[in-house]
Amino acid sequence: MFNKQCIILLILLTSITFQAANFLNVARASPNIIRVPSADTPTIQSAIDSAKLGDIILVSPGEYNEHLHITGKSLSIIGENQEKTIIIGENPVIRVASCTHVVIANFTIKGVGNPIQTECNGIFLYNSSYTTIANVTIIDNKYVGILLRQSNYTLIENCLVKNNYIGLLIYPTSLNNAIVHNNFVNNNISCIIYPSASVFYNYWDDYRGKDDNGDGVGDTPYVGNIGSDECPLMEPWTLSKLTKKFSVGTYNVTVYSNAMISAFNYNQSLKEISFNINGPSTPSRLTFFCKVYVPKALLHASAQEKWRVLLNCTEVPVEVSTTEDYTLINFTGHFSKLRVQVQVVISTEDSKFSMLIIMLVLVVIASVTAAIAFTKFKKQRLKTR
Repeated sequence: MFNKQCIILLILLTSITFQAANFLNVARASPNIIRVPSADTPTIQSAIDSAKLGDIILVSPGEYNEHLHITGKSLSIIGENQEKTIIIGENPVIRVASCTHVVIANFTIKGVGNPIQTECNGIFLYNSSYTTIANVTIIDNKYVGILLRQSNYTLIENCLVKNNYIGLLIYPTSLNNAIVHNNFVNNNISCIIYPSASVFYNYWDDYRGKDDNGDGVGDTPYVGNIGSDECPLMEPWTLSKLTKKFSVGTYNVTVYSNAMISAFNYNQSLKEISFNINGPSTPSRLTFFCKVYVPKALLHASAQEKWRVLLNCTEVPVEVSTTEDYTLINFTGHFSKLRVQVQVVISTEDSKFSMLIIMLVLVVIASVTAAIAFTKFKKQRLKTR
């Protein structure tokens, strides 16, 4: 069963990108938890109708034959189990109109209706912004799995879009949307995406490119009917891909990240771990996270040293914590093509202190030298008299 802390954690996990801060401003206002089914809210729609700003609707497993319409709301609808919490409907299954900060997560959404009827969509966003669709299976819709019209700053992440006539349709009136870490399988048309969206790290079953460097990302973009994915995945995305382990002798360095990692290297003499992040060539407004677990027996920072992270030679803020055996280096950045360098370097404060000591020593040496020279000068002058 869900509790309030679990729900807030889920919201944090599904809001790691550019719209996170905006949504969390709503979520922090002590949201009300509405459970479905219950005596007061036997259906999902009844819970939507009663929900206030920022409320969270928790849906128990089961099949719900409903057509959901969310209008002018800011709320979260979260299923307890993605595979077992199923909404079956049509025209469309879920319609979100004139909303901000709506989260739809952890459902299977299944369409019914006549073939290629233009309203037979899975999720239809209209005139809405800052919507998150995460951990959702969208299947068997006779027209479009996910459709965006005049909707901006949408995040679609970790979804399976399968057996639809069109997997994803984003109209040119929809701007600054992001489609990341999804699987598009067995759709008649995988996508029609106009070029205003950030699309990368998705799996497309009709992609025929190669991966010569073995980093899990295709060497050439995926090109749909309209629109493309600059960094298509070679295999279906799963959450297990967040964890990557790299062997260094008898040790393992673990990288936990939602970015695709390649070209890992350890340089003992430089005290440096480095790797590539294969992202879009134009920096995205989306944020990646990266946690590097380094065995202390392999590399550690002494009291006079510190950990430093460079992204394309630019230092970024880093959080460092330790366990008995490991050091955890935590940092974030914007998805792009990046070379990451995780280094142990002399601490800046220690460097300043060392420079101060050196300067004091030089001052002392200069003073002593001057004193000796002055003494010699006086003796010489006395001799000449």
